[in-house]
Amino acid sequence: MMADEKNTKNVKDTIEYFDTFLKLNEDTVWMESATGTDVKSAFKLASFLEKFYHSLEPHNRLLSFERIICGWWKSRGRTNPVDISVFEESCDLMLIAFLNNPKARDEIVLLAINEYLKLCSKTRLEELLDTLLTEGISYRILFLALSSLKNNGGKQIDLEVVLTSVWCKKIECGNKHIVQKQVSELLNDNKYIETLMKILCMKDELGEKNNVKLVILETVLTRVNSWEETFWCVLLNNVDQAVLRNVCTIFSDLLSALLSFIVYISKDVSCACRCGPDERTSYQWIAKSKTSVVSGQEFETIVKLLTSLYQSRSRTRVHIRQWLTDLKNGPFCTIWEDIEAVCES
Repeated sequence: MMADEKNTKNVKDTIEYFDTFLKLNEDTVWMESATGTDVKSAFKLASFLEKFYHSLEPHNRLLSFERIICGWWKSRGRTNPVDISVFEESCDLMLIAFLNNPKARDEIVLLAINEYLKLCSKTRLEELLDTLLTEGISYRILFLALSSLKNNGGKQIDLEVVLTSVWCKKIECGNKHIVQKQVSELLNDNKYIETLMKILCMKDELGEKNNVKLVILETVLTRVNSWEETFWCVLLNNVDQAVLRNVCTIFSDLLSALLSFIVYISKDVSCACRCGPDERTSYQWIAKSKTSVVSGQEFETIVKLLTSLYQSRSRTRVHIRQWLTDLKNGPFCTIWEDIEAVCES
């Protein structure tokens, strides 16, 4: 093959690579059933195009190549013009396509993020996430991306830190209603409830996070005060007890809501006491029926949380002690005596 013919073939092949990339990026249905091989091939192509683009820059050949490729696209009926500069960050474009595809499976999105990290720096991914956050990236995708960064030795960025930063900016810009909506959405997803609770526990010496915390607290209190019976159980099953203890210690309204919930469910629970060989009394909580709001095991978890709050040696202890004293002087006092005994043990 003559040199000119070979060069012509190389140019044609390269143009077709660009065309293939655009098709993959514009029609992302293939991502819904993509395999690991498909993902690797897509990023291999994206990486090649980036390198090719940068190889043209030092020799001022970008404009001439752009004329050639635009002419080729025009001859094939592509009506929407493409600025060749977008290929400077082809890997970013490919990753964004995966991140923005709601039908792409989590494992495929994670694979795409990891393939990106093999080809690009962790700093570059962090900068891309910063950009996407301002454009409203989904929390599912943000969570996956931050997990990948941690697993690959990137910045130890926690989801609560990122969300707090974004929400602070939104509230400053007068978009509190957007934050309220997003907090409500996250509160409906068990994966993110602990994240919201951790935001409530974040240190904030300058008070910069107060507005965000207030939105979260108001939303949580609305749920717990609406007597949605299962919500406390959701909290207890999805939030680390140390986090819940801190939240209830910091926010007295939430502690009061917890105590009211315990009173409400106590009517469905009985206690069996046993004295062991060491003369220590053990307490077993038993649900009175299958229709009880909580099981005996769930009530035991609640009592453990209450005990950790009681033993905190703070104003919280005083609050709980007075609450127990009042209940012991009322009807059904036995169960409150048992709970107090557990708290004091």
